[in-house]
Amino acid sequence: MTVRLRPTAGPRRRRGADSEDRFQFWVTIGFIVLIVAVGLVLVAAIGIGYYNSHFKPIANVGETSVTRDQWADRIRLEQFRLGFQERRLRSMINGGQIDPELGQTLLADIQAKQATQTVASQSANDLVDLLYKQRLAGEAGLTVSDADIQAQMTKEASTPEQRHVLAIVIEPVPAVEGADPTTEDKQKAYDNATKAVAALAAGTPFEQVAQQYNTGAAKDSGGDLGFLTSDDPTDTTWVDALFRLPVDGTTPLIKGEDEAYRIGRVTEIKPGAEDPSYRQDAVEAVGDGNYREQVRLEALAAKLSDKVVADALATTSDQVRLAEIFVAINGSDPSKDVQVHASHILYSPKDDPQNLASLAPEDPAWEAAKQQAQKAADDLRAIADAAQRQTRFQEVAKTESDDKTSGAAGGELGTFTREAMVEDFATPLFDNADLKPGDIVGPVKSQFGYHVILFQERIPAANDRLKVVRDALAASGADFAAIARDNSDGEQALQGGELGWRTAAQLPDDVAHAAFSAAVGATTAPVQLDEGFYIEKVEEKASRPPDGQQAATIAATAFDGWYTTKKADAVKAKLIVTDESIFSAG
Repeated sequence: MTVRLRPTAGPRRRRGADSEDRFQFWVTIGFIVLIVAVGLVLVAAIGIGYYNSHFKPIANVGETSVTRDQWADRIRLEQFRLGFQERRLRSMINGGQIDPELGQTLLADIQAKQATQTVASQSANDLVDLLYKQRLAGEAGLTVSDADIQAQMTKEASTPEQRHVLAIVIEPVPAVEGADPTTEDKQKAYDNATKAVAALAAGTPFEQVAQQYNTGAAKDSGGDLGFLTSDDPTDTTWVDALFRLPVDGTTPLIKGEDEAYRIGRVTEIKPGAEDPSYRQDAVEAVGDGNYREQVRLEALAAKLSDKVVADALATTSDQVRLAEIFVAINGSDPSKDVQVHASHILYSPKDDPQNLASLAPEDPAWEAAKQQAQKAADDLRAIADAAQRQTRFQEVAKTESDDKTSGAAGGELGTFTREAMVEDFATPLFDNADLKPGDIVGPVKSQFGYHVILFQERIPAANDRLKVVRDALAASGADFAAIARDNSDGEQALQGGELGWRTAAQLPDDVAHAAFSAAVGATTAPVQLDEGFYIEKVEEKASRPPDGQQAATIAATAFDGWYTTKKADAVKAKLIVTDESIFSAG
């Protein structure tokens, strides 16, 4: 019998095991895909981070972007410059090349600019300005050559140019040391300034006129101020005028913001000395290409500024010669902005007005302060002559007042509205219509102690003062100059309101419209602006270039005014677009 064997088959895979293998395969594939995806995300994140840190624009000026790398380069350049300026200034102070007080003032300014946030903010704005000025320069057909760039580098690497200056400085000098100048003090300063101008025109030597009229420390030296630099803080317009003069040139009479009148003469110009290591240090700080590009932009901006100023000074334009009466509004409501002019002597419990909140009302120190105040008030009222009473009041304020600030000025508080003072102090001054100049008020108790008050003047509300002016101008034979001297709150009141020549751009828009629309000899209706009422008398009209103080003021301000308008228009037109997260913080 034959036995047949059944063919053998290989082991059969179970359906379940096969599914598990496939599952493991796809898990592995998925894991690989996930790793790749995470890697791509990380790469993308790194790329985005790098882009944001280096290439993302902080601003766009037209088609030109300002990247973060460019911003960082500018920050490094400004930090280098400020550090160099600080070292150079300290060397000049130590070497006696600059007045120590002025040196410390300039040093404090540099140190304030060195704050990290300040440097970053200024650098961002500088980059935008330089790129926009480059665009404006191109529109004006301006370019810079290699020689211009080299000259700009030399200027930056050099110590400041110095000018030896003689000056006639005539300030309003108050009769009481520390007090504000009175109208009479200001009138005397103006009169002396006009006499000084006339003396120079007659050929009197500058030094002699300075010795006769100077009120400053340089009076005895013939007005010799020594050497000044262009960053001297005396008065921006006057210093700018000085640094536009040739040797032996003289400025016009310029009235400063401090109400001092100045005439300056340049007798010598000392060029700055170049620091031989500066350029190499700058290149090491920011790189050769970056430094040169920044200087190129700055040289182009300087050329643009020079052109705008030169055009403004050379342009013949329609102008009006005006006299002005200005009635100030000292509050939100011109019908209620009454002011009082007064002085006070403060007697505080324990001579300490700052810490009375912790002092019990029944503390004997309150009664002691009251008795002191009462005695002072009685003694002052006993002086019949008003002028002698005021003199004695000032003496007592200086020696006894616990308000040391006003006390040093004889108790002078100046003029103030009702809202400017605590109610207890203001009420007896504003509610008593019978007070006369020189009257003694008080003692008046407030949270600071007891006040003895010298009432000097009540200034009616703006609407009431305006009515006085209008009635006076409407009278037969009205003298505009006399009315201005008696009633105007403007800086030119002492000159009869004389403003001199003005372009439309030098006046508020509504005032300019009224003045240029009026006929020669006419007086405009009052023009009300937030700060007050303007009345203009048109004395003359002509097409003319600027001169005198007008020219000096235009030279000092023309470019900033022009560029501010241009930039505002560019921002509005979206030609300049900035990252608000950066620029709003600045």
